[in-house]
This record gives sequence, C-alpha cells and structure tokens, in this order.
Amino acid sequence: MFACKVRDHIGDRQYERLRKILRESTGVEIGSLLSTRNFLREILHLDMVHHHRCPENHIAYCGKYERYIKCPYCNSWRFFEHSKELLPTDDLSNPVPSRPADEEDTDWLPFHHLKPNAIYHYIPLIHRLRLLYADATSSREVQTYLEDLKEKSNPNEKRDVWDGRIISSL
Repeated sequence: MFACKVRDHIGDRQYERLRKILRESTGVEIGSLLSTRNFLREILHLDMVHHHRCPENHIAYCGKYERYIKCPYCNSWRFFEHSKELLPTDDLSNPVPSRPADEEDTDWLPFHHLKPNAIYHYIPLIHRLRLLYADATSSREVQTYLEDLKEKSNPNEKRDVWDGRIISSL
C-alpha cells in the first residue's frame, strides 16, 4: 500500500484513512505510515531531514525563517498551539529573539516543545544518489542516459529539460 501512496501521490491523511477502511473491511492490519517509514529508513540507511513548514507550502521554517512563528506570506500559524501565552514574543509576525550566546543545545528555540502545523520531509541528495545507484536497473539507466539521448536525437523534438529554450540560451 505504501508503494501506491508514493506512486499515486496519496497524502498522509488519505493513506491513514485508506488503511483504516482496509482494516475495518478486511481485518488485514497494514503498518502505519510512521512504522513503514521507520522500517524503510532502517533498511535503506536513510537520514531524513525534517523542517516545519507553512501549511500552505509558502516557506520551510529554516534558514532565515527558522525563528518565525507565522508565515510572512499568508500569516498561517507555525504551531497548533498559537496562543500568545505560549510564545516568547509580543509581535507574533516577527521572529523570536536570537539564541543567547552561551546556549549550545539545538533545542534552544523557545518553542521547540510545540507541535508544528505541517512538516516538510527531505531526503538529502547523497541518500537519493545512493538509492538511485543501489538498484541495477536505475543505475544502468543513469549511466547510459546520455548515449541513449544522443541515439534518439531529433533536432525538432525536445528530449528533456536540457533541450529547453532557457537552457539552450545559456
């Protein structure tokens, strides 16, 4: 079922709903999304990077937005718990104060204990490349791609993104 989720771009909530429907109608227990992801991370040796993100996908709360508590584009709250008492700032549209110089732990952010409205999961490039080259078929495709592209050359046809107008003008 996880393969269908990935292939068909099924969202996490829909996956969990389908999982529940299947369990209730067939009695078959399908692993939760969390357990499936943890299993895959373990066997594939993947390290995922997680960032809070705007629920509307405007920004990820990293880099210059790391300390923001509201999206600067749509004013969506970063956290479910968005009462003023829980957040260490007077102006809720501005970032929280900078980390004190003597603080060394990565959980200093005064709201690290709050639950984000949305999370962006990212697999670093090195892990993606390892996966790409781990499978014999995809590895062969990557290694022979350029030769295959030249063999199928037709000057009137766009073969891939590199044949586009912008790339060609560089």
